[in-house]
Amino acid sequence: MSEQPPKDLYIKVGDIKAHYWQIGSEGSPIVLLHGLGGCIENWEFNLAELSKKHRVYALDFVGCGLSEKPSAPYSIPYLASFVQEFMSLKNIKSSCLIGHSIGAGVAIETYLMNPASIDKLILVSGFGFGKKLALHFRTLAIPFLGEQLMKPSRSGLIQFFEMLFHDHTLITDELIDFSFERSSLPGSSEAYLATLRAHANFLGLKTDYAKKMKDNVQRITVPTTIIWGKEDKAIPVEQAYIASKLFTNSNLHIIDQCGHVPQVECAEEFNQIVLKFLA
Repeated sequence: MSEQPPKDLYIKVGDIKAHYWQIGSEGSPIVLLHGLGGCIENWEFNLAELSKKHRVYALDFVGCGLSEKPSAPYSIPYLASFVQEFMSLKNIKSSCLIGHSIGAGVAIETYLMNPASIDKLILVSGFGFGKKLALHFRTLAIPFLGEQLMKPSRSGLIQFFEMLFHDHTLITDELIDFSFERSSLPGSSEAYLATLRAHANFLGLKTDYAKKMKDNVQRITVPTTIIWGKEDKAIPVEQAYIASKLFTNSNLHIIDQCGHVPQVECAEEFNQIVLKFLA
């Protein structure tokens, strides 16, 4: 967690009060899309560096962070529509989208909704390129059992972060306390489970969504960078190679000694990959 995060800002996106950060006044825009159950704080180690040359927006998805959490379908198209409307409200005519985990799927869907609004894509530990998912996600997809397991607890969060991070020294008391507070917000667990179950079940990624993702990727023509941690336990690194082959205009970066959250665990290397790609 950074000592001085950006100012919390809010905007009405449709009927949803959405929480976001905005930093940087020059250069092309970047919109940061976090992963399942994540929040804009997941990008704290990237904002300062990226904003030196770009206008950076970090957005809490509807159902996540400090954005409102209505009863909703929480499909990837639903989240992508939310992103598109946010970009329109902020007058972001053309942007690079950086999507982490399920945010990568949202970034792809956002591009397909309006290709002219996206000039580059960066997909980080992306969701949707293969059926394999960690047992954690597959278990939560089981009705009733998922509801019991989603009850916030510090011990449960420690186990969750042990799956996400290769370097367990990053699992600090501050991180656990912050995550416990956010996961305890009304509607957080319900939105998390609804998002997960829209795309996955106990067997892993739903077959129809996997097929749709493959078909969708073949329609993408903008330059795309794929970043993955070699030791990713949430979505195995083999899916990075699958993704790389699907895109017609992409480059792949595998980061050693890194888990599911490269932008946090290997922030310096991550930032340099992004800046070089956008230069």
